[in-house]
Amino acid sequence: MVYTFRLEGVCASEVRFDVVDGTVRDVQFEDGCDGNLKGISRLVQGMQIDDVITRLSGIRCGASATSCPNELSVCLARVVQESDATTKDGERDVPRAEGSDREK
Repeated sequence: MVYTFRLEGVCASEVRFDVVDGTVRDVQFEDGCDGNLKGISRLVQGMQIDDVITRLSGIRCGASATSCPNELSVCLARVVQESDATTKDGERDVPRAEGSDREK
């Protein structure tokens, strides 16, 4: 499933990625530091979602409390939370996270 999240507090304005069987694929950032974000996207390609969250969580950019890699980990964590909140009927019972847009 492809997800799109709007980002705040970092140079990138948006991140899109696909998650297939718990594996992160096709990460794309809008705006931000082009070379660095392309590098991050390639490095996380094919990694398990939990491994990406662990590696990128808490990274700061300068004096900022967050960074583009950290924001990617936050978005991935939201995806994990949503999948954990699936009801027994297979329906989602998750409020939309503030500041995010998810595409199906």
